[in-house]
Amino acid sequence: MIKIAHESPISIFPQVQSWTDYDYALVHLFEESPEYLELFKKALESGREVILDNSIFELGSAFDMKKFAGWTTEIKPTWYIIPDALEDSLETRMNAVQWNAHYREKVPGKCIGVVQGRTYQDIIDCYQFLDKEID
Repeated sequence: MIKIAHESPISIFPQVQSWTDYDYALVHLFEESPEYLELFKKALESGREVILDNSIFELGSAFDMKKFAGWTTEIKPTWYIIPDALEDSLETRMNAVQWNAHYREKVPGKCIGVVQGRTYQDIIDCYQFLDKEID
């Protein structure tokens, strides 16, 4: 079964929830909007699954790892996307090592990795590494 989620602005969040199977949160918006944060806390309380994203596409680089761990600990998402690096296989892998060493056992939820790279070999290397390092 395929599950569907979609990012949503606050103004149509309840409507988007009625069309989707789970909710997708952008971590950087928690700091910008207490209302946005509250929507996801309520979603989790009601039993909805939530994926917490590291906002890499919105910010150009992943949200600060330590602050991301703090938000993950606070809201306790079902899943979270560990900080990666756009098109950078090596840095993404290094981030996974750092995440596992400092935060993995301390934060709730299951982690998701995003395969990054510029070449086909980069993508293969990143996939094979992350496959062993994340949920």
